[in-house]
Parts: sequence; structure tokens; C-alpha cells
Amino acid sequence: MTGECGTLQSLHLARCSQLTDSGFAAMFEQPAAAAATRPAEAAPGAAAWTATLEVGLRVLDVGHCRQLSNRTVSAAARCCGRTLQHLDVRGLAALSDAAVADVGQYCAALLTISAQRCTKLSDASIIALAEGCSVLGLINVMGCRNINSHWAFRYVREQTLNCNIRFVDAST
Repeated sequence: MTGECGTLQSLHLARCSQLTDSGFAAMFEQPAAAAATRPAEAAPGAAAWTATLEVGLRVLDVGHCRQLSNRTVSAAARCCGRTLQHLDVRGLAALSDAAVADVGQYCAALLTISAQRCTKLSDASIIALAEGCSVLGLINVMGCRNINSHWAFRYVREQTLNCNIRFVDAST
């Protein structure tokens, strides 16, 4: 796959209902780990594939891939965080603040995140994103009933963080 992907910048897998954590996260976790710890046992091209993702992935859309969870989002953030600009995790019911904390920690270049209907997210996710993603311009958290949008907006403003956060309607 490495030779075919070259400079992969966008990966759109929305609504891939059969995509699982073990299958997807392996792209981000296992090749790099195998190449680093057991170079002779690594799959051919594994290190190059991971390097391609690390260097250029800017858009990741895994919205409504219902079998994905924290593991996938955390692995993607750790692997691609330096270049990732747009992240769509809409409808990932298992997604929690822990994975969003990794996004905040590793994805400083993130411009937009769509996390509609990720019902386990709370105000802690807003804090992590606001503090870690200094160029974040759009966050969509409609349907995240544990996020107090009035508090979150006020928090960002009071902390004078370099973050322009807007809460947008899911229909826009």
C-alpha cells in the first residue's frame, strides 16, 4: 500500500460500518512499533507507510464508523498530529475525553473538529482542544449533551487562549 499512497493527505472512511479499532489502529500503531522493536519482523513497507502518514495526513474522516473508539482516535493523533488539520469523528459513541485529550496534546495544527453526537464527551474535551490546538477555528459538538456550550465558550474567552471556538448547528 505504501507505494500506492505516496503522499497521502486525506483519508475519508466515513460510514465504513465494518471498520474496527484493530483494523484501523493497526495502520497507526503496529507498523511503527514493529519496525522500531523488531525490524526483521515488520511487514514490508510498514515503516514507510507510517512515515507517509506522519509526514502528510491532513484530513481524517472516520465519522459514523460506529465500531471505532478511543484507541483509533488516540493512535491517529499520536501518529499524524503534526500535520492533521481536519478531524471528523461524528457519531463515534464510544469516544471519550481521554482520546480528545490526545488530540489536544498531539494535534497543534488542527483547524476543525466535528464531534457531533459523541455523547461521552464533556467540558474536559473543550479544555483539551482549546489549550492544545492553538489554531482551532471550528468545533462542532452538537448533540454532545455533556458539554455545556455556554460554559465552554466563556472558558475559552476568559482564558484568552489563541483559539476561536464556535459551536455550530449540525445542519450547517
